[in-house]
Amino acid sequence: MKVLLLIALLVLVLSTWLSLRPATLEVELVPAALAPMRLLLEEEGRTRVANRHIITAPLAGQLERVELEPGDAVVAGDELFRLLPLPAAALDARTLAQAQALLERTEATLQQYQQQQEASQAQLELSQRELQRGEQLHAAGHLAAERLDQLHTAWRHADATAQSSRFATQAARHERDIALLQLSVQGGAALDTPIRIPAPLNGTILQRLRQSSGPVQSGEPILVIGDLQSLEIEVDVLSADAVRLRPGMRAELLRWGGEPLRASISRVEPTGFTKLSALGVEEQRVWVVLQLQSAHSDWLGLGDGYRVDVLFILEEHPELLQVPASSLFRLGEDWYLYVEKQGRAQLRQVVPGLHSELQSAIMQGLEAGERVVRHPGQHLRPDMRIRDR
Repeated sequence: MKVLLLIALLVLVLSTWLSLRPATLEVELVPAALAPMRLLLEEEGRTRVANRHIITAPLAGQLERVELEPGDAVVAGDELFRLLPLPAAALDARTLAQAQALLERTEATLQQYQQQQEASQAQLELSQRELQRGEQLHAAGHLAAERLDQLHTAWRHADATAQSSRFATQAARHERDIALLQLSVQGGAALDTPIRIPAPLNGTILQRLRQSSGPVQSGEPILVIGDLQSLEIEVDVLSADAVRLRPGMRAELLRWGGEPLRASISRVEPTGFTKLSALGVEEQRVWVVLQLQSAHSDWLGLGDGYRVDVLFILEEHPELLQVPASSLFRLGEDWYLYVEKQGRAQLRQVVPGLHSELQSAIMQGLEAGERVVRHPGQHLRPDMRIRDR
């Protein structure tokens, strides 16, 4: 009988202790881990051909049908279209002086672009030599990979500048030739055969603004020629984000129809503009221009005016101690999280660093491998018993 009473008493004490014991709260525990981390900014952009030239009718006359189609490749000197000029009246002294002044102006412009082309070519050769030396030093272990990336970017920028200078020189030469043609077709005599308008440069037909035969006025646009290798990306970003962007920063192009492409910022324009958002809110935005860094063979399918998603890399670190951003919360001016310690929730003050939408870096107060509570709810208290779900 005494044994039964003792057993009943023990059961009563045990049940009372279990009922008064704090309940164990189920939580999701995640270990703090060292991993690479990037701070990113994503915006939508579009491609554009930087080097483009509008081909106009040099004289008033009868245009023959334009056979070239958008996408056709042309080489400098290829025939673009034919034009039969109208009979021109003899030039009076004033008109002749204006035509000669135009010719002199186009020749001066051509000379200026030729000098710029020589300077850009010299800069390209210098950048190429510096890149070759940098690659040798990097192979020997005397140059950091980051510095080598900077040399690659400088060389690509110099190459793009040299290409633009060559394009501008060819376009200026075309304008000079048009001025010469306008001076030569005069005197009131009608031409029996149409004149041939050649391509001023190598490129691709981007637009055909006039196809059918018929009369045209002097200066009327007919075709647009561009160099697809001069493709660049333009993105409008919020002015608050633009202040964090700098020329040379790396970026990635996503969801354009192929594998991600490498790019870098070439210019952040100094003037903003107002744009209405999808919700009808006025926003101040800034144009940012990027150059493609991937090989041309990787983006052969891209053309002018194509949509791309641009991922700006604001910061990048090879290794940082990280926890889920949802594990952090503020008490006053300081940041805290809960750390699992021997089955209990330990409130720990930490110093956070870089953070993204999902992850936060911890600079002080936590060690790698310690498990933190991913989503600390309102029922969690310091020193409460916890277990992983």
